[in-house]
Amino acid sequence: MPRPGRPIFRQGHPHHMILWTIQSLSAWEILQSRGFLQARRPYVEKLFRPAYRWMQGQMRKRLGPPPSSACFPLWAWFQWQGSNKKRPDLRFSGHLPRGDTGVLIEFHADAAEVILSDFELWHYVLNYWYLPNSIADEARFDAILASLAANTPSEVTIRNRSFHSDIQKSWERIFNIQWSKPDIASEFTEKQIQATLWRLNRNKVRNFTIFRAH
Repeated sequence: MPRPGRPIFRQGHPHHMILWTIQSLSAWEILQSRGFLQARRPYVEKLFRPAYRWMQGQMRKRLGPPPSSACFPLWAWFQWQGSNKKRPDLRFSGHLPRGDTGVLIEFHADAAEVILSDFELWHYVLNYWYLPNSIADEARFDAILASLAANTPSEVTIRNRSFHSDIQKSWERIFNIQWSKPDIASEFTEKQIQATLWRLNRNKVRNFTIFRAH
């Protein structure tokens, strides 16, 4: 049986998977020299740190503790643009700031090392929105928000702990990569699926491509 909270791997989700991470050239050099790569707080944009800390907590719960307390999530792609375009296409823009030199690293990982999540739904976490499980649920939450005289969840006082707990609990739906719902969550074959892990070891690397970002 899978560990509680871990995704169930179906529809071609192996226990052993191929992932891709896009890193700066300096990060690639660190991986080569140290033998491993892990993310640290100074490299995380301040605006995103609350969402990253939430993901940290989920990784601790689902994967176990990180190699060191300073570890932040390391991001990769399991499925970049649906199940037919899993590998990131470097001809597209947006992978890195325009003109930067980057490295697309292909590596293998075991399911026990990785959490998969819906990239589109991850934006609910980044923006501190409630992730509804249906249109009716969305209407229910909007009514609660209106009753609290707030336009967005972040306007509600942090002393309302049950309100904020419900929001953060709703985010756990991003880990159900089989879940789809019209106007909320895409079908599995159309999803962008991201992966987070604590560390990438050099001996897991299968291939790499150095590129200039468009």
